[in-house]
Amino acid sequence: MSEDQDIVNAVLARAPGAFERLMLRHKALVWHLVYRMVQHPEDARELSQDVFLRVHECLHQYRFESSLATWIGRIAFTVTTRHLQKKRLPMVE
Repeated sequence: MSEDQDIVNAVLARAPGAFERLMLRHKALVWHLVYRMVQHPEDARELSQDVFLRVHECLHQYRFESSLATWIGRIAFTVTTRHLQKKRLPMVE
């Protein structure tokens, strides 16, 4: 069993500290993606929290077809893109 499977199974089993481990493991990735898109620290902090809330809500849908980092990155991109569309802000290239 891979480390991704271990951590996902632990979170889904509601093991104490499992989601915190997932967040610690992927927070740099989420911050990097979100901050590069919005370029505003406060927005990036808020959106990063939103990303992890969404990950927590949808983790039961993760199918191990890609790495957990890729799946979380996709969520981060989607959450941030929707934020920019709502605010009608241009995406930073």
